[in-house]
Amino acid sequence: MVQYPIILQYFRYLIIGVISNIYSFVVYKTSIFIGIEVDISSVYGMLVGIFNTYILSRIYMKENVVLHSNKRLFFFLIYYMLAIYITSQSIEILGNIEAIGNNISWLFCTIVASICNFIFLSFITLKTN
Repeated sequence: MVQYPIILQYFRYLIIGVISNIYSFVVYKTSIFIGIEVDISSVYGMLVGIFNTYILSRIYMKENVVLHSNKRLFFFLIYYMLAIYITSQSIEILGNIEAIGNNISWLFCTIVASICNFIFLSFITLKTN
């Protein structure tokens, strides 16, 4: 079986990420609109985005659909919760450096997180061999 080139997989991953962030934002804003507190709305939106990423990545990132398993989902969720925490802490630490600032630290950490998330997703979570 021929695998999609890694660049095509990464491009698909980025598109899935954009879609998941849109879903996350819509859920977040809708939750706030119906009166749910901001912190609960943000967690709910983030979880919807993460599950969407899991589902769409299994279906569209590889050449063939990767079957769901509870073990696969468990590792995916643990990794993403840890990645979110590490990324947010890194943004805060780098943002406190005057020469870098919050915007540059966010951009840098988001790019690094995107690459790390793709590697984890592609070579661990969605590994089929």
